[in-house]
Amino acid sequence: MSDKWYRFNCICPGCGGGMPTDWYHSQESCISTNGWLYINSECKIKCDECFNEKKQDPSFVLGWKFECENHKGEYKKVDEMVICQAISYICTNNKIPKDVRKQMINMVNNFNY
Repeated sequence: MSDKWYRFNCICPGCGGGMPTDWYHSQESCISTNGWLYINSECKIKCDECFNEKKQDPSFVLGWKFECENHKGEYKKVDEMVICQAISYICTNNKIPKDVRKQMINMVNNFNY
């Protein structure tokens, strides 16, 4: 597994709306109210609180659902096209090398359900 984790700061991966924000794990799923989300080069997301306290393993980005101000009360599954845009944004802001960005986007595009 990749050792480098980057703050999951992007538009809503479910609908593509809203301003980029730092995402956190929902209170219903998390052991804390401030479990910030991170992504690695393998497109796995982890909640820092659950990972450290519950030893919960990171999971692939396409398995996550998100709620934003545009669809309050409705968690939307990650949209493949939107998450590719979000990954580009995350990579640019964290100065992640272009080859890693390309690898991440290819992982999303080539995921077998």
